[in-house]
Amino acid sequence: MSWKKNVFSYLLWVLYAVLAEVGLVCLADAVCDLMGVEIYIGTVSGALYIILAGVGVYLVHRVVSGHSGTVERKGFPGIVREAVPAGLLLIAGLVLRLQRAGGVLEESVYYELAAMASEEELPRLAHGAAGLYIHLLHGLFYFFGNKLTAAVWMQILLQLGAMLILYFAVRRLAGGIAAMVMLGFGMFSPYLMGEGLRLSPAMLYLFLWSAALLLIVTAAERGKRLWGFPAMGLVISLAGYLDAAGFLLLFFAGAVIFSEEGICETGRRLKCLLLCLAGAGMGFAGCVLVDFLAGGMSLGEVLTGWLQMYQPKGFRLPVSMDVPEAMTEYIILFCTLTLGMFSFWRDRQSDYRKPWVLSFAVLVAAGCFGIFSEEVPMGLYLYLLLAVMAGIAVGECVRRTKPPSEPAAQTAAVQTEIAPEGQTKTDERTKPEGQTKTDGGELPPRPGKVRLIENPLPLPKKHVRKKLDYRVSVSAERDDFDLEVDEKDDFDI
Repeated sequence: MSWKKNVFSYLLWVLYAVLAEVGLVCLADAVCDLMGVEIYIGTVSGALYIILAGVGVYLVHRVVSGHSGTVERKGFPGIVREAVPAGLLLIAGLVLRLQRAGGVLEESVYYELAAMASEEELPRLAHGAAGLYIHLLHGLFYFFGNKLTAAVWMQILLQLGAMLILYFAVRRLAGGIAAMVMLGFGMFSPYLMGEGLRLSPAMLYLFLWSAALLLIVTAAERGKRLWGFPAMGLVISLAGYLDAAGFLLLFFAGAVIFSEEGICETGRRLKCLLLCLAGAGMGFAGCVLVDFLAGGMSLGEVLTGWLQMYQPKGFRLPVSMDVPEAMTEYIILFCTLTLGMFSFWRDRQSDYRKPWVLSFAVLVAAGCFGIFSEEVPMGLYLYLLLAVMAGIAVGECVRRTKPPSEPAAQTAAVQTEIAPEGQTKTDERTKPEGQTKTDGGELPPRPGKVRLIENPLPLPKKHVRKKLDYRVSVSAERDDFDLEVDEKDDFDI
């Protein structure tokens, strides 16, 4: 999907450029400090790479900018071309996680709660995703026993399933190249591997969050009726009640509504957005009511407990970078993000990254004030958004740009004349070469340069004497209508 490029797009580009430059320079300085060299070398190296990235994007634009930017599935061969690399990435991710799973020996508090308690003794947690995760672990241990290996396998499958669902959602929102790059980062990222093998509600919630995003995009594309937008709001409210990260889906719902693909008609986009927000409000109230009826707390205590988890906890910069563990990963990520600083300018009409940059900015602002729970870390979603924006940057580099729209004055002119019956027909003398009529008898529109047409008004004609030929012969004495006219008498002009 794409969005119309406007002033807000350029403001978001400035924010994106600052993010890419600062991240690249800080990473270069951290690597230099790790290697024991002067920090200025890293700063200069980062600046030189930014210049080389701009030159590279320009050369790609001039030479090989012929790709559509999406992986088109046309029949069985198209599906195979897309499924094979995605399947290989998933298999590689599974193998890498199984290799690291042998070192997972630490039992978390969720493991202890799910293994030691019976169904009636399971604690009731204020965090919705955490409570759901304990019940899922308890059901798993009921069938397979209290084995840590079963919990680790569940974590791996939840993460791989979440990445696969997120792949399909990103493919619809940002194109096949962006989805494939995001999946590649997700499968080989040491950070995501560590998060996936840690027993916490993060992977379960990521699975639910990705499924909600795919449902929103699919429902918006296929449903033209207004009732579908309150249903989108209900899905968002359920994800938001389980964890505050679910309300990020509001930005993507709004992005789908205001996209250039015409999911929602221009005249009723605001109505669709208001219906979605109304559905989200009603759904959140319903979740609070269900939680109140299922537990022993009052309605005010349920709502207060949810709000206390996500109230601001002071301002701090959520910056954390484990360079020795994932140095190569961060270098590739930020070097790819730098390409987006220049690929943004290849298309003058459409913006492909607007909702992603906006969601990233809101997520960072929320993290600065501590509006995220420990159960679902903010860094997980920051990393995924960065991976998607890196994929969008690669897709923009090779995407076929749209030609600028030509004014109506430069469209091809077609000469017409008035038929005797009062109908308008096309003059065959002005039909462009190589162009044939359609079944309806009209010429298809053909943009081009301005062509002057001939004067459609009739020119004066010289009088021509006509001889009337009738079956009844009239003698010359009775023929009073055939008068001699002088050659110089042009009375009929």
